[in-house]
Amino acid sequence: MNIVVKGTNVKENKALEEFALKKSEKFYSHYPQIVKVEIELRTEIGRKSKEDDFITDILVQVPGHTFKVSDQERDMYKAIDRSVERMVEVLRREKEKHSRQDAKHVRRSLINRLGFGDALSSINKRLFRRR
Repeated sequence: MNIVVKGTNVKENKALEEFALKKSEKFYSHYPQIVKVEIELRTEIGRKSKEDDFITDILVQVPGHTFKVSDQERDMYKAIDRSVERMVEVLRREKEKHSRQDAKHVRRSLINRLGFGDALSSINKRLFRRR
């Protein structure tokens, strides 16, 4: 498990770092092939108000892909929560996409193995479309 937490313009805060590490462990339950997770915590001066904006960038590397999510909030804990939830959604969608593709390949190989590949290729598929 390779998780890196970096802070830019953020005061040293162990509780904040532990919170980010604890939340980032959710990624592994949704996508176990993760190579590296980078969490960057930043502070920027607020434009319209006197309060600062807190930005959380999460970068997740899996074999063949890199996913990045960024979120901006008035509270650093909320920024971490929202960006973690968004990254979990991205990983869940990617996992579903790969499982659908794997199922499609299994169906095609089974059809070809049973000898129905040539018969199915000659059927007019427009007749069987869903309405």
